[in-house]
Amino acid sequence: MVDTVNEMKIDVLVMGGGVTGQLAAAYLRMRFPQLRVAVVEGPRKDRPIVGESLVEASVDFLLELGLGPYLVEKHYPKYGLTYYFKLDIDRPSDRTYVVDEIPTAPPLLSFQINRFTFDRHLRERNRQNGVELIDAVVAGVTLASGGGLHAVTVRDPAGRETTLGARWLIDATGRNRLLAKQLQLHQPVAEQKNVFWFRLADFNPEILSRIQAIKREHRAYVPYFATHHFFGRGNWIWCIPMRSENGRPLMSIGITSRSNVYPHGEIRTIEQFLDSAGREHEVIAELVRSGTVVDTNVYRSYMWECRQRYSPDRWYILGDAADTVDPLYSVGLALTSLQIRQVGAIIQRELDGHDTAEFTRDLDTAITAFQRGVTRDTGRLYECMHDPYQCHLRIHLVVSQLFHLGLPVAMNGYLWDPAGAKIVNRFASLETLEARSKSFQDLIGRVAANPASRALGNFIKVQTAGSMNYSFYEHLREEDIPASLSHLEFRFARLRLALLAKLGWRAFTCFRQQRALAMDLLRGLSLLPFHGTRLRKSRLLRILLGLSGPANPRKDAAPDSPGAPEHMTS
Repeated sequence: MVDTVNEMKIDVLVMGGGVTGQLAAAYLRMRFPQLRVAVVEGPRKDRPIVGESLVEASVDFLLELGLGPYLVEKHYPKYGLTYYFKLDIDRPSDRTYVVDEIPTAPPLLSFQINRFTFDRHLRERNRQNGVELIDAVVAGVTLASGGGLHAVTVRDPAGRETTLGARWLIDATGRNRLLAKQLQLHQPVAEQKNVFWFRLADFNPEILSRIQAIKREHRAYVPYFATHHFFGRGNWIWCIPMRSENGRPLMSIGITSRSNVYPHGEIRTIEQFLDSAGREHEVIAELVRSGTVVDTNVYRSYMWECRQRYSPDRWYILGDAADTVDPLYSVGLALTSLQIRQVGAIIQRELDGHDTAEFTRDLDTAITAFQRGVTRDTGRLYECMHDPYQCHLRIHLVVSQLFHLGLPVAMNGYLWDPAGAKIVNRFASLETLEARSKSFQDLIGRVAANPASRALGNFIKVQTAGSMNYSFYEHLREEDIPASLSHLEFRFARLRLALLAKLGWRAFTCFRQQRALAMDLLRGLSLLPFHGTRLRKSRLLRILLGLSGPANPRKDAAPDSPGAPEHMTS
């Protein structure tokens, strides 16, 4: 039996063999073929799996891994998120919905995946590509500092223990949260949520269209192949079409509720789900009754946050092992893919001989803002999900911000670049995102207090080519980011001004909103001189951010071409 870390030295050791751990291993093995990459995966027992709806950032990552042909051949395409806002949530028999679909076929790929088949394929692909898969459970971790090896004791199915030495250690243990618990990194979350979900087979897909839909008609794609979201009182329900292993249609259906605003208690069974769904959305209950339930899963009070994800001492906590996200915008795997690239950039920077302490802190701060900005905003949304006017406007704001700010900087590598991370932390800090979110929520609530303002004619389309920034994604050029950001600021200013106009004379007493409007305009105007420039290479910005050295990206920075793997650039 091997019992010393030096005899079992592994360069990158990933704890956890779920999708986060396997994706991390796949990427790091591809980027650093000279390094020994291993996954301690434990028993492959049946466990709840959720996360079938991919978004553009996660698909971009999977394409870089070379999984594009597999996704096209084995999984359904996804045509965005479709939102169903019910005009009278207290009348279950009324099937009138404001339905908001994407305006046309999206410029970037996304998919609905069967996680069971996807996860198996990914694991087998890693095995073939030289990732070492260790069938054991982690029995203990001793973290090193100052450049030493972390000692990880693992126990195999026969009960034998071995101690592995790891230069870089990644915690992808999901809900087990191994390192976060050991280091006491978790902090309480006030807005707790419960989720119940299941997969449905042999159902009638036409039932989803048995509603009175108020929407813009189009002929660009088949509406069924979207992620369908139905909003209710303190909850929302998802319906995600997917393909079974033998090609049969399946559907993932689930309900997420916020504990302190959901009126119907916890849901643990199909019978409770049908009773709850039937109170608000008869069409969902009808859909479920038309098919066969394959399995059921429950998570109770599943929200948590982590004070630190990355350490200069070479340990990193990814995905649910650090922070959970609300599944409303399907950003779970997307955020994980960003984290994996960040860890790769830190390792590359160390291999290039640089000190990584400041870079590690900057990346941790940047991913915190992205994760908590969207998750906390969504948590507050549950308070008005039953109100279609407030709900649709607040989602419109998030959609605009994701596609004008989040996706452009992510797909141009800012979140794993030394200068890019500092720019993100300066101009899109968590404090800035939170302040803007709460400011708009207050304004929308004031407007919604007037019944006349909530008339159907005052609804705007949540997802348009403008709000989803389609023109940017025709080329996805870094030099178009300043224009994308200024368009976002002016879009917010126009919406804020339109909402203030609905308040009439009361708008003159909203000094906080007037200041926010001025800031929207000021930020938009301040970005105009940077149109057509690459912010990371701006001499003025580099001086303001205290950056020294050349502005040209190195191997540890993002490539000039978004589609090129970082390890291939110079």
